[in-house]
Amino acid sequence: MALLLTLSPCRDDRTLTLSLSGRVLTINDLAVDLDAELPEAARAWILGPVEAAGDDIALTLFFPIGPDAPEASRFPAPLHIEADGPVALPPRDAI
Repeated sequence: MALLLTLSPCRDDRTLTLSLSGRVLTINDLAVDLDAELPEAARAWILGPVEAAGDDIALTLFFPIGPDAPEASRFPAPLHIEADGPVALPPRDAI
């Protein structure tokens, strides 16, 4: 399975951590089964539908960035995730 993740950046003070395990995406501490109906709490992070094409899944995720976010965070490239584990995200603010 591959997860195609499009990030939608927006200035926000919240933090975001992601981890993938099979078809379960953990957003901060919220485990979301991508094959099931989205829980209400996930709708604050997942924007629009979760689309499946064969074994692959595509979705758009709200991406909170800081006031000094670098260009890579303000205009992030889509992420193609194939391995389980923590998902590396662009920095939310200047380093």
